[in-house]
Amino acid sequence: ISVIIATLIHNSAVVLVLAYPIFYLKINNKATVLIIVLSLLIGISGVMNPLLSKFQFLIEGFGGVDSERISGKLDTYTTEASASKIDSKVAFLISALRRIIILPVILYFRKDLQSAVYNGYVNLFTFSNVIFFTLSQVSIVFVRFTSYFTVIEILIIASVIRVQKDKRKRFLLLLFFAVYMASRL
Repeated sequence: ISVIIATLIHNSAVVLVLAYPIFYLKINNKATVLIIVLSLLIGISGVMNPLLSKFQFLIEGFGGVDSERISGKLDTYTTEASASKIDSKVAFLISALRRIIILPVILYFRKDLQSAVYNGYVNLFTFSNVIFFTLSQVSIVFVRFTSYFTVIEILIIASVIRVQKDKRKRFLLLLFFAVYMASRL
């Protein structure tokens, strides 16, 4: 019900439909790293732009009430990237690095937490990064899909700090996360 209401406010909220099943997937650290690397390679390769063009053709061919509006938005989103004054490759690499730098810490503490909830958070964090890596090179507008999962990082950080009993390690983690969150700004 909340996804339907959110979608009425903004169409991109439809991505939340996938959050529930992804949260409960059982994905180990190796698979998480493999998924992230593959999505990064797909994003860099530029293969998504032609795929989205084909998707646009399918929407137009399928018909329906919203097909023309969705098709028009998809066309606008895929051509909008070229209108940006910022070099998209540089922006992508900076954002990708910022997203990847926290991954080893998140995965390292997965074994200490041994929590189904924490694993769900990691799954949603991974999904958010997959969306970013595969679609942000097509158009920065697609990054909007990742904004719904930003709160997950906060929950992950709180979980990691809470599990740490050693005060020095906790301080170092707080310092690391403070620098990380400052870089996000």
